[in-house]
Amino acid sequence: MDARSYHVEETLKNVLRVTVRAIRPDDRRSLYVVEQLVGILFVSILIARLAGVYLPRRRNAE
Repeated sequence: MDARSYHVEETLKNVLRVTVRAIRPDDRRSLYVVEQLVGILFVSILIARLAGVYLPRRRNAE
């Protein structure tokens, strides 16, 4: 069995059809873009916190 051509279609108990397939080249590009955006946001928030611009919310002490 070739992993690159893996493809399975099933029906769940709630009658929802699900397709599981191998990652294609265009999927890799999409995942790469999402990974880059998450990394940029992480670094941006880290820098903002270190600079004191973005402070975490304080909980009300009662």
